[in-house]
Amino acid sequence: MLLLDKRIRIIDEEVRRYVELGYRVVDRTPMTAQLVKQKKFDCLWALIGFMAFFVGLLVYLIYYVVTQPDTALYLEVDQSGKVIASFS
Repeated sequence: MLLLDKRIRIIDEEVRRYVELGYRVVDRTPMTAQLVKQKKFDCLWALIGFMAFFVGLLVYLIYYVVTQPDTALYLEVDQSGKVIASFS
């Protein structure tokens, strides 16, 4: 069983790693963190759709809204110092 300080340092490093990948911290406790990565709008596909007489743009906008939810991540450090990641 690891000391509390060591477990906090482990979760801090893991959170830092995910923040560098584009995640944003939503909630944080000493042993857990909840992060979210927002979906991205692709301007190239929107422009191609716009150039295809608005039909392609409309299709892409519907696709964007319907199929790409934000990615949620929940991190937790157990007593042995192992980081447990759960995506939703």
